[in-house]
Amino acid sequence: MRTPEQNLAGVMAYLKHIEPQREAFEKVTRYDLDSIQARLDYLEGHIAELEARLDELL
Repeated sequence: MRTPEQNLAGVMAYLKHIEPQREAFEKVTRYDLDSIQARLDYLEGHIAELEARLDELL
């Protein structure tokens, strides 16, 4: 059976090992979220333009 110190050492080694992967995942996720937000902003602008054109027609 492992001691709490051995368990903690194992967890710390695991966290150190996955840190670069976590950073890469965070970077890609942040880029994806920024990209989605930019697309939403773009679409909202077009929706507002279409609403204005509809108001002119009615």
